Amino acid sequence: MATCPAERVKPRPSHVRYLIIGVATLMAVNLYLDRYCLPFLERYIRDDLGLSNDQIGVVFGAFFLGYGVGQVPAGWLSDRGGIRRILTLYIVVWSLLTGLVGAATAFVAIVGLRLGCGLAQAGAYPAGASLVSCWVPIAGRGFASSVVALGGRLGGAAAPVLTAYLLVAFVPQDAPATLTPNDLFDVPKLAQRLTAEGDEFPARFGRRVAAAMPDGGVVVHDLAEPLPQQLDTLTAGLNHVLDWPDLCGAEEVRELPLPTEALELAKVPRPELAPAQLRRLNRLTLEAAYPDHVKKLYGLAWRPVMAVYGAVGLVVAGLFWLGFRDRPALHPRCNPEEVALIDAGRPAQVPAKPPSLPLAALLRSRSMWLVSLNQVSANIGWLFLVTWLPRYLAEVHKVPVLERGRMAGVPLAVGMAGMLAGGWLTDRLTRALGLRWGRCLPMALPRFLAMGAFVACLLFETPWSVVLALAGVAVLTDLGTPAIWAYNQDVGGRYVASVLGWNNMWGNFGAALSPWLLTKVIDGWGWNAMFLTCAATYLFSGLVSLGVDARVPIAPKDDPVAA
Repeated sequence: MATCPAERVKPRPSHVRYLIIGVATLMAVNLYLDRYCLPFLERYIRDDLGLSNDQIGVVFGAFFLGYGVGQVPAGWLSDRGGIRRILTLYIVVWSLLTGLVGAATAFVAIVGLRLGCGLAQAGAYPAGASLVSCWVPIAGRGFASSVVALGGRLGGAAAPVLTAYLLVAFVPQDAPATLTPNDLFDVPKLAQRLTAEGDEFPARFGRRVAAAMPDGGVVVHDLAEPLPQQLDTLTAGLNHVLDWPDLCGAEEVRELPLPTEALELAKVPRPELAPAQLRRLNRLTLEAAYPDHVKKLYGLAWRPVMAVYGAVGLVVAGLFWLGFRDRPALHPRCNPEEVALIDAGRPAQVPAKPPSLPLAALLRSRSMWLVSLNQVSANIGWLFLVTWLPRYLAEVHKVPVLERGRMAGVPLAVGMAGMLAGGWLTDRLTRALGLRWGRCLPMALPRFLAMGAFVACLLFETPWSVVLALAGVAVLTDLGTPAIWAYNQDVGGRYVASVLGWNNMWGNFGAALSPWLLTKVIDGWGWNAMFLTCAATYLFSGLVSLGVDARVPIAPKDDPVAA
């Protein structure tokens, strides 16, 4: 009897695994948005809370300290607690803490919140590695890992751009531009700058500001001590300057790093500006001329910006809970053919919960120590891209806020190409050369090239040329990241999340050290010394990577699922 067509057609595997990787990628986007929005806000937070550069460095480092310390416990918990439940909890907690940063009123509070945020985010990538291990066939793990990590880079690239636009959007045109005594810092130094001698632009502009004050700026010469009444008098004098129509002319537009809004207002003939527009233009001009002495008008927005990021994270948590299941067989839309495809080549029996963290095995693993040193050293240099780069662009090249946001986002945006290529590269080299060189070469060689890109920053004079060199650093760093993820999956056996957590812990100790260390180098020896320091960290990272051997498992040899 003939077989009907429906009986001859073999069902094709469903594609739920792609949905799962998409949800994990969305989680990674949110992860990096919440992590790297703060560096772009640091100037406004510093003004608002009265923090120093060293204190802001501690705030940055607190996140990575919590992130590093939490890696192993979070990875172990992810291995035992079920990815769906645990990762949803992580997203909810870090999103709530991110939103609460916007309510912080003291240094200790913001440090504690960022420390907690780091602890909550610590489980994201270990759980994500376990997610990939459960949902992706062995041959595609490198590429799938690169896609998830790509989401992080996308969030990191979007963070400065989106944050810059949110800052402007949350300070409406009718927001008062009037100064208060709390808007002025280091009054004696500001008075000196307003009365400085010389023909350079800063001195000429300072004398113009002083001359626009009542009585021709006589008040400035009376500010030998920052007594309250003198501060009030100077504040009143500068508010008088805000109504002066000739403060911002063509020279100021050329010399000062004015934000885009001020540049647009400066194009309008002064008689056509409304009084509120003139005051806003002049306020933004004073901020650009005296960034260390006049509080930023856009600083009013940093708190609602943090609230927005926190709320977005809660939405992502809900989507993850609805779309994800711990195993393919548990997902209602995953058919048996897809389950079989994903499970092909896996050990027949995998215990659901490993009994304990393989700490002794981790400590004995030479390759794991080398990969950890790779992460420590590279993260010290790489973190400059997501912490002090906006400060560098503002202080060295006087880049306005919106353009600064776009520039600061370029390295991570371009780096996404390296992340995708890195997944393909390590999978291809592994097939051609085996695990030993297929994993270690993509870790090592891009580090040496990135070292050269940091050195090249010493030779460039324009901000865009430096940003493009740093984009090269980002591409090359991301080129090696999928190999590191795949290495942890290769050697981790049933301890994948714990093993990746161990590796990330050491890497983020380097990230926690980076803001403090680079601040000391910048303040002590300048920005060129900082670039050389970053280059040295990448040189060391590449050298240690050459010794990594992914053929040696972490799990004990008598473990039936060690390989």
